[in-house]
Amino acid sequence: MAAASTVPGLDTAHLEEHGWAIVRGVVDPGVCARACRCIDDILGPAVHTVQADGRGQSDEALEATGSRWPDPEGLPLISSGGPWRTKVMHPIRDSVTAELVAPLAPLFAELYRCERPQDLKLLQHMFTRTDALPPTESAAATDSSSPSWHLDDAFLEEHRTSTPMQMYYHSMLALSPVRANGAPYLVCPHSMRRAREIVRGLGDAEDLFDPGEGRTVLPALILPRIPKEEGPPHEIYLEQGDLLIHDPMLTHSASDNLGAVPSRHVVFSTFFDASAIGRTLVGLRNRMAAAPPSKFPRELREALPQEWRSLLEWELPLQDESRAQSLAEQSRILSAGVTSMEEKGRAEAEPAAEGAQGGSSSSSSSRKHDGAPRL
Repeated sequence: MAAASTVPGLDTAHLEEHGWAIVRGVVDPGVCARACRCIDDILGPAVHTVQADGRGQSDEALEATGSRWPDPEGLPLISSGGPWRTKVMHPIRDSVTAELVAPLAPLFAELYRCERPQDLKLLQHMFTRTDALPPTESAAATDSSSPSWHLDDAFLEEHRTSTPMQMYYHSMLALSPVRANGAPYLVCPHSMRRAREIVRGLGDAEDLFDPGEGRTVLPALILPRIPKEEGPPHEIYLEQGDLLIHDPMLTHSASDNLGAVPSRHVVFSTFFDASAIGRTLVGLRNRMAAAPPSKFPRELREALPQEWRSLLEWELPLQDESRAQSLAEQSRILSAGVTSMEEKGRAEAEPAAEGAQGGSSSSSSSRKHDGAPRL
């Protein structure tokens, strides 16, 4: 097993156990403020749904023309993330984007145990602005909204322990403060531990599928088996310039901006080590798979320090449509393996439960009154 990574300012033990950790003050607040202005210049004032016309390229327009990727020399790609929530993706023709990438690169090179700095690559760099709900919608959201729990990806243990690391983390940089009632990031308690237990419990089933492409079916198997009611969600708060790193296997959710701030600005970045190509980075069919020349503009490339321009030099094999049937079969095999594991666990637990009858037990409801930690 590889030695744990040591990264200044990052609690790697907390990241390993809970699936998230915060590094404080990674980017200068002045740079963050400039990035907020850049996004506001693109999107204009707060609005329920930003119209891309005249401001950027839209998902719908690209699909209508049969194009997979935006023009790297064109306008930014604008996509709705839901009411009052808008995503802005490259090409973003502003050099401030490089000032949000370069400070993160050494941190992730260390975290992934990269053998050389040039092995670190940038997969995703996406901005999100979450505007405050109007008072009428805010009241309704407070009364009836619930987390939209999901996980982004899943890995085998071997991908975590390899050197270089062949899994990858997501990150969210706070360009503006992230407050209570201001669209904080929500984490499902204990979900990381449970997700890793499921993957470890596959046992011999790991030998029945390709460690790369077969792995892409794991998230759909894990999420239904994550207990969502074991206490309230954890709300994660950030100051301007703070970086949240989270495991793609962590069950999490966005939340509404209920008016604590006029708008919440963040940028999501995903880095990976080049050794992950063909292993964990396979089967991607969305815009994350687009090679850098197809999405990152020259303004970003030219503004990066020379030693980090290799971040944008990579290419992924796109998934062949003929693999769908094979992936469906792998999904069936994995699902059977997980179900068998759970049935075995229940059978082993029944005698212990019978022996414990009449003894004292803690109330599950008492845990729900502990409250979400204010982080």
